[in-house]
Amino acid sequence: MQLRTAMFVRLLPLLLLTLLSPTSPCAQQETTPPKAAATGGNNKAGAKPAAKPELDAARILEKSEIALRNGDFAEAFCQLRPLARAGNAEAQYNIGWMYHNGYGLRVNDNLALEWWRKASEQGYTEASFSIGMLYNLGEGQISKNLPRAVDYYLMAARAGHDEAIIILRSMLMRDDRAVEGRKHALLETLGERLGPRLQISANRLNIRARPSLQGAVLVRLEKGWPVIELHRQGKWSQVGILRHDDEDTVIGWAWNRYLQKAPKPSPGPSPGQETRPPEAASKDKTGDHVRH
Repeated sequence: MQLRTAMFVRLLPLLLLTLLSPTSPCAQQETTPPKAAATGGNNKAGAKPAAKPELDAARILEKSEIALRNGDFAEAFCQLRPLARAGNAEAQYNIGWMYHNGYGLRVNDNLALEWWRKASEQGYTEASFSIGMLYNLGEGQISKNLPRAVDYYLMAARAGHDEAIIILRSMLMRDDRAVEGRKHALLETLGERLGPRLQISANRLNIRARPSLQGAVLVRLEKGWPVIELHRQGKWSQVGILRHDDEDTVIGWAWNRYLQKAPKPSPGPSPGQETRPPEAASKDKTGDHVRH
């Protein structure tokens, strides 16, 4: 079971006072010592072997999902909490989700963040994305922190999280201050996850500040230079320039008539091999045979 928080809809908190009672299901579950597993000659004939931990976890997660669907948040919490404390990343994520949305609990984003961090540290992608959303929105108890939000979005995006990729692409397209100083790194890290990899087909091609011939020329690229197409608008494409570390000119607009599909990059350069295209990008706006 995997709970989603993309829309971050909060429900009215349902205060389950039974969770605090010593007679509550959670109290009984955590205070009753587990029965010791029989070993050696104490095994009774025909006794079933103990369930594997991963199978037991799957069963608990399934039971908690059923409880949530039925609106029995107390039972879901009681099922999930011991599993989360034992280190199960999915249970940790779901406990955080309940705290964030107020499912049977007071809304508490500090506790949601605490549980999501535990899950994220184990590589649980949804938890990383949810932390990014918390820091991006900066609502309630968690202060807005855009650099940290981008860190967690990037963690999720590298694992293939579609919504994280969409958010980072959008930030690059609008030159969001959240990615200030990180545009080049994001393009190089995510590459084709952000859009198709293309290359310049004209001998020289101007990259402009906006999709118009009246747009200021940011940089001139030589034939074969690789770019990532972030967005297409008629005959213009907004591109991120690979192998170009000038943050001020790394995102711009190119006439897509002079863009073509790029070959897949080689695994890596040989020792001493040039890692940039044959001719460097230039900010020189003069010269012959320049295309738009």
